Amino acid sequence: GMGGLDDPDMGVSEPAPDATVMDLLRLPCRVSQLRIAGLQRTKRALIEAELGKALKAGNHEELALELAVASARLLELDVFKVAEARVDAGAGPGEVIVDLQVEEKGAYALNMGTFSQGGEVSGETSWAMRNVMGNAEKVQGTFSLGHKLSNVFKIEASQPVGFGQTGRVKLSVFQSLLNLVKHSSYKERQRGFTLELSDPESPHQISYEGSWRTVLPE
Repeated sequence: GMGGLDDPDMGVSEPAPDATVMDLLRLPCRVSQLRIAGLQRTKRALIEAELGKALKAGNHEELALELAVASARLLELDVFKVAEARVDAGAGPGEVIVDLQVEEKGAYALNMGTFSQGGEVSGETSWAMRNVMGNAEKVQGTFSLGHKLSNVFKIEASQPVGFGQTGRVKLSVFQSLLNLVKHSSYKERQRGFTLELSDPESPHQISYEGSWRTVLPE
């Protein structure tokens, strides 16, 4: 049957009367549940991967440290305005519940403006899509068009290599068309791409680049 309150087999780790803060932090615990509030587009698997070490923590000190690291990494994904974790007591002995409150950033952004360069006034439009698919991906682009029909188009896309990993893969594609008719009788078109694999926790970065230049007679 059920043991009484004085039964030593209950499994509850009671601190000694003269326990220090560090003694309390080192009391064993086990995360029995993760509750997430505020998710709209982001996949729950992404959150669980970032909190993986915290959910396996064996004591309160380890849990506090890993939750702080996980919250910082979630904010670094640039898809959340807020990512805050708190811990509540669970139903069983030594069990705790992790409550994560997140607030996602907007999925779309659009900016328009004008600038002058080399005597040519250009209009520029930039846009961004963030976390639309729920994988912490970002796609952003800019397009500028001058009144002499020079134009530049660039698009970038990036996302984590995998859930719970700090590495990101980024692909950039661009095209520019420069109208040089005023100085000579041709236009110049450049196209190119860049593919990068980077990780803030690694000193190495892999990058591939390619570009093509074409002269177009007027």
